Amino acid sequence: MNEHVEMVRQVLHKSVEWLGERRGIIHTRRHLAVSFKGLENFRNTKIEMLRSESMAEIDAILDRIKHDYADFIYHPAPENSDEQ
Repeated sequence: MNEHVEMVRQVLHKSVEWLGERRGIIHTRRHLAVSFKGLENFRNTKIEMLRSESMAEIDAILDRIKHDYADFIYHPAPENSDEQ
């Protein structure tokens, strides 16, 4: 989970670097919403993350996710295998 959280954090920081804090956060929100799909009891954390308006808030939430879900092994969804 640590690697996944840090990857999400890196994407967010790059977006903020590129677009500025407010626009970068807004641009990345949709990705944040699906980045932690499958975590139990995550609804309130997701809502809090999506309502956050500063990097400091989101970084604190990401740190809490690392702590609260430290034992969770993240498995990304398999790629669509519609190839024939």
